Amino acid sequence: MSSPQPADGSFAIYRRNRDFRNFQLGRFLFITGSQMQYPVLAFEVWSRTQNEWWLAGIGLALFLPVLLFALLTGIVADCFDRRRVAMICLGVKSLSALLLAFLLWTPTLPLWWFFPLLFIASTASAFMIPASQALMPMLVSKSDFKRAVAWNSTTWQLASIIGPAVGGALHAWLQDAGWVFIVNMMMTVVGLAFYGRVRVRSGRMDKSPMSWDMLLAGVRFIYERKAILGAVSLDLAAVLLGGATALMPIFADKILQVGELGHGVLRAAPGVGALLVALALAHRPHLKNSGQVMLTCVGLFGLTTVLFGLSTVFWFSVVVLVLLGGVDMVSVVIRHTLVTEMTPPAMQGRVSAVNVVFVSASNELGDVEAAAASRLFGPVASVVGGGIGAILITIGCWKWFPELRNYGRAPGQQPEAQLAEKEERMDGT
Repeated sequence: MSSPQPADGSFAIYRRNRDFRNFQLGRFLFITGSQMQYPVLAFEVWSRTQNEWWLAGIGLALFLPVLLFALLTGIVADCFDRRRVAMICLGVKSLSALLLAFLLWTPTLPLWWFFPLLFIASTASAFMIPASQALMPMLVSKSDFKRAVAWNSTTWQLASIIGPAVGGALHAWLQDAGWVFIVNMMMTVVGLAFYGRVRVRSGRMDKSPMSWDMLLAGVRFIYERKAILGAVSLDLAAVLLGGATALMPIFADKILQVGELGHGVLRAAPGVGALLVALALAHRPHLKNSGQVMLTCVGLFGLTTVLFGLSTVFWFSVVVLVLLGGVDMVSVVIRHTLVTEMTPPAMQGRVSAVNVVFVSASNELGDVEAAAASRLFGPVASVVGGGIGAILITIGCWKWFPELRNYGRAPGQQPEAQLAEKEERMDGT
């Protein structure tokens, strides 16, 4: 859908929209804290165990709550105040960070205690993400929406750069991972305070009585809209196969031999490329032939993954990861815009919840897959094979989902987009 663009520039959305500004400041703080915490945790677990299955366990503990509570999280986002749900979840995440720090400082406790604590933190995230994603479109006007999506991604990527780099630096300087978790806890609490300053109250968006039909509405909605189904399926398959995040500690330690600080740089590198691209998209949010651009970028994501797996030179690995993050960000922004444009407000929570399952499956289950393949075939074969798989999946999606391939070719004329607009008008928004 095409929308008129405001004449006062892309940065003006922050000046004129207090709620969007507080929302993004809160997101930046708690995402930065999380991005500090999890890479340090992965490196700490690898250092203590030297076992890929423990890294796979981290990914599994983070994914299971997203899968188990997927239908419920969408209902909560659509039937309760989305801002309040997000704030409660941030409180739980800050408490879990404190408990993880305590565990690190208590060597007599068994290491497997990490997993239930990660399960609790991930459960909070599973409820928070759909509520937060569904709240964001309510903070901006339709003319600002695509630009807001790009800034939303910019916030995430800036946090993804700063978080791993600062976390790695603190870990290397203090030689104590527990303090990284304490910093994460404090940043999450401050982020919660910024969320509390957001004035938008969503209330109950869907007035329908609770039923199985209501629970499954998000799944059915995505299945019936092939452009959305193709976009989320492409992300699931490509990142599931091509993700090398879980093996970063092994590459930093065994292959590139750069230690804790180098590991932080590697984890931050994709965020650098993604941030540069997100800033560019914030200034020019409209891309012609968006579906074809998305498919091409996912294919390039697979290619850069292969190059990273083959590299034995630190600086080249960093450059390749920067490129990887850039092409991945293009596909992320297009997918988020596509899904939100085609979804009426009352359905945003449930559709976001299903989308989160796909994204989390690709990321966390991708970590499990990468760790298992590394255990069986070695880290290089795992990453290179996954990158080749991502390229093949992209070729398949180009053929299987013409609706996705044609998305953005004629803005405002997509049948599914027109259906979403009709549903939106019927909803009275």
